[in-house]
Amino acid sequence: THSGYARNAACGDDVTIYAEIRDSKIAECGFVASGCMVCQAAALVLCEHIQGKETASAAAIIPQHMLELIGVPLTPRRQLCGLLLHYALQKLLASAMDQGISEASVD
Repeated sequence: THSGYARNAACGDDVTIYAEIRDSKIAECGFVASGCMVCQAAALVLCEHIQGKETASAAAIIPQHMLELIGVPLTPRRQLCGLLLHYALQKLLASAMDQGISEASVD
């Protein structure tokens, strides 16, 4: 199991996303989030979106796509809460690559 952690020091949101990666696919995805509803909702939406997908597909998610996945307009301050999951996902994928598990490319 791989994980990625991100924290928004401005508001106190923090999230850890977990994934089991098998054959370059995200077989299972879960999270632990504490903070606002935007952060928690974004975690749920992201996990549902990436589960079963290739790691390369998950790595290709850009911030704008993450905001679109959330599905509601967010103020610039709230966008940071929604994007926290994007940063945690990038850390998770980087960790998997470091261990030679994933074929994803993380910028």
